[in-house]
Amino acid sequence: MYNEPMNTLLLHIKGSRMYNFTLFRPHLYIYTDRVVYKKRHILTHDEFSIHYKQISQANYINFIYLYAHIEIVTTGQRFIKIHWVPKRQAKTALKIIDEKIHQSHKKNVRTPEDGGQSEGYVKDFELSLKRLKELLGIGKITKKEFDKKRKQLLKKHY
Repeated sequence: MYNEPMNTLLLHIKGSRMYNFTLFRPHLYIYTDRVVYKKRHILTHDEFSIHYKQISQANYINFIYLYAHIEIVTTGQRFIKIHWVPKRQAKTALKIIDEKIHQSHKKNVRTPEDGGQSEGYVKDFELSLKRLKELLGIGKITKKEFDKKRKQLLKKHY
């Protein structure tokens, strides 16, 4: 039987509705194995998923005092732009994406299961978040406690 690893949401960022001048702001969901971009329009809806191996570059563009832009360039024809993201969230997102890109492009990656050392902040963060998700799943903690601990982990690791 095929066991797919549990995909965990690491971070969800969204552009400012006011500065994007739209009711439907873009969203970026950063998971353990992929990035999902969602953007609604009046009559349509754009949504696509990109694996980290397909991302060639992620850019952080410092804009004004509180905001930044994130651009993700893929090996295909996709070019993701999320404008007017709070700087702190943008920096955290870029750090996670850069490390995930590095890990996915690395050859002969050794995991803790086969005797290798755990890989940096993201790996520790993922393991902690996975454990919290398991505790939530079996009912040991509430959703509110899960969200609080997840925010604490983000502050600790990023």
